[in-house]
Amino acid sequence: MCSTPPPRTVFITGANRGIGFELVKQLSKLRDPPKSIFATYRDKGGAKELFEFAKCNESVHPIQLDVRETDTYAKVVNEVASVVGDRGVNLLINNAAIGNFGPGSVFEDTPKEKLLEVFESNTVAPVMFTRAFIPLLEKGHGSGNGEPFTWSRACVLNISSIVGSIAITDSTALLGFPYRISKAALNMANKLMSIDLKKRNILAVAIHPGWVQTDMGGPNARLSKQQSVSSLLSTFQKLTADDAGAFVSYDGTNIEF
Repeated sequence: MCSTPPPRTVFITGANRGIGFELVKQLSKLRDPPKSIFATYRDKGGAKELFEFAKCNESVHPIQLDVRETDTYAKVVNEVASVVGDRGVNLLINNAAIGNFGPGSVFEDTPKEKLLEVFESNTVAPVMFTRAFIPLLEKGHGSGNGEPFTWSRACVLNISSIVGSIAITDSTALLGFPYRISKAALNMANKLMSIDLKKRNILAVAIHPGWVQTDMGGPNARLSKQQSVSSLLSTFQKLTADDAGAFVSYDGTNIEF
């Protein structure tokens, strides 16, 4: 399929660093960039680069959000609606997540509290936040300038991970017990959401960004943030209705659940 035009309005969770912040930067530099990019941060102290970038890019709107605090979602939705109006939101990227690959991340010693914390952030929050954003996404579909079921119209991208694939998990998968479980559950949540959202003309796809050199991925990861996001944007542009509910890699290939 030919690439589709960029979305007019984008909302990205966990956008003050890593892949999220790189998405903000590269989206802003597109030849035809979005008119509005909403980028969330949890703590202002950890979002200095985002705020500096926003000063020089009027399309970027930093928004404070801890995705685990579901009672704040309505306020965020209203804040976005006050800016975009009937334009709505074309693209929601659920990127915020908690990684856990150190002590307390194997089957024998993972505490209950860590399992619940990671699951709440990585699985529950994307589901609940997407649900809160449905009215904005429906408006986005109505005002979008691309084909239906593309990132230009109304699309939810759930940033997952290949380590959540049950099909390719083997005996070398020792660390990251809570994280792996949460991403496997997110893949299923994405599949189930996609069925309902498709009836509303909203595309939902789970995305593996690759092993990336971030705080979570570490310095030995295969991809730089720039490489990952460049590939991701190329893949996003080619998504269609056929990808609804799928688990897609940064390079556009499908991954077994």
